[in-house]
Amino acid sequence: MANHSHLSKAALGDSYGLDVLGKFRDLVHLSQLVRQVVKQQLQREAEIFLWVDHLDVYRDWEREDVMVISRENPIVTYLALENRLISTREKRVKAFFEEAPELRTLFETEKIYYLLSIVHQYTLLGFVAFKEDDRAFTPEEKKFCRLLQDTLKQYVYTGIIMERRLQEMLGLNYFTSELSRCANVPEVYRRFFELLESLLPVSAGVFYQYDEFRQVLFPVAALGVQEVKELMKGEGISWFVLEKKKPLLVNDVVHQPFLVEKQEREQFLRDAIMVLPLIQDEKMWGVLSFARYDGEYGAFSSDHLYLGRILSQILVTVLASKFYYERLEHNYFDTIKALTQALEAKDSYTRGHSERVLQYVTWIAEELQLSKTTLRNLQFAALLHDIGKIGIDEYIIRKKSKLTEEEYDQIKHHPEIGDHILANVDFLKEAREYVHYHHEKLDGSGYYGKRAGEFPWETTLVTLADMFDALTSERPYRQPLSYEEALAILREEIGITFEQRVYEAFVQTLKKRNLLAENVR
Repeated sequence: MANHSHLSKAALGDSYGLDVLGKFRDLVHLSQLVRQVVKQQLQREAEIFLWVDHLDVYRDWEREDVMVISRENPIVTYLALENRLISTREKRVKAFFEEAPELRTLFETEKIYYLLSIVHQYTLLGFVAFKEDDRAFTPEEKKFCRLLQDTLKQYVYTGIIMERRLQEMLGLNYFTSELSRCANVPEVYRRFFELLESLLPVSAGVFYQYDEFRQVLFPVAALGVQEVKELMKGEGISWFVLEKKKPLLVNDVVHQPFLVEKQEREQFLRDAIMVLPLIQDEKMWGVLSFARYDGEYGAFSSDHLYLGRILSQILVTVLASKFYYERLEHNYFDTIKALTQALEAKDSYTRGHSERVLQYVTWIAEELQLSKTTLRNLQFAALLHDIGKIGIDEYIIRKKSKLTEEEYDQIKHHPEIGDHILANVDFLKEAREYVHYHHEKLDGSGYYGKRAGEFPWETTLVTLADMFDALTSERPYRQPLSYEEALAILREEIGITFEQRVYEAFVQTLKKRNLLAENVR
């Protein structure tokens, strides 16, 4: 190795080829560059163990399957304190083998003879393991190692921060997508703390929703808290934060008399706390209140506050979208109900028919555990399945005697007419199909001759519910049948009009609601 003692520290780094390390893209690439430089300058093989934040271990990023050392391993503390080039044959290092025999196995298997610490601000970020060459280092080689140490502590620290931010971004992306997938606001509440654990672990936490009308904060989700009470206006630390509209981070609540005074209603907020207001466009949605006890997970830092603010904004955005979507959907539903009620008002015998079909369809879909999206589309279809009768002559709709063949041919067009009526309503595009085919049968004997597989099978839930309500409702030409009589008739339609599982799901749901005796088969 050439003598570079006459050069400055920066020039020394360049002369040893260490400047190339500054071109690293990530920690894996940095490890590769270090191995190359060590090979060029020292003619030695090396492995680089670096801290992995989200796994709580030191590992070789290029060989993560086998090259792993836990933070609890006693040699980690020793390397951080010594902060120098260490031989694995030193007595103190050998002593660690008794406490951690897996360490000796690793060193012997990989032929690791020297360790070079990478320490930044008294924290071990990693170390370089020199292997397959047990010869002692020359003074010039030791100088290179010191320069390598100085260079790496900045680059590794930067790389770890980059990796931490990448993991946070991936976690935030997952957090956002999972919350967005929740079907409604209550599901968002249920999922929140499950998703929070991997991003920002806490000992205890409460998710408060703000009730603007009652002027209270009421808990909708909690973690590690046995009993949470509503907070009236001005009560607790959480109300204080909401009114100030600014987040609060304190790592020693007991030394903050002002907070201790407000803590009475929120005993879980002790030791280290972080409280985040949920506000968007001046609208107050609630508060997230977190605590870490007795050093568990460490104190909250400015990084945690930064992450918490991002999480709270994501949460508010998701809540707002769910809330306004649900409100819009309720308005749609109310409008559709009013429309069907207006249609059924023409005929006293069919009044309430669509709402009963809606109820039956909902029960069957829930029993079959269909998705919430499918359930919603079926509910729309149940309310609208007869909307096409608007296009049928009123005389035929209200006729109390038997229909002629021509009149029956006309009324058979009402599903098709309903489909055309709904054609321009985008959010009903799936419900339209259920409306269009609700008089089809599996065997092809329905209105349009479609067979199983040629129309959505979920349509048969509307078909069964429609038939059942027709059989159990009073008509001009007959008295209503009992549930048992109607089910006996429907049972004959299994395999013809609907599948057995749809029929059995309906029977089961009637029994659950005590509308049918348990012994009825």
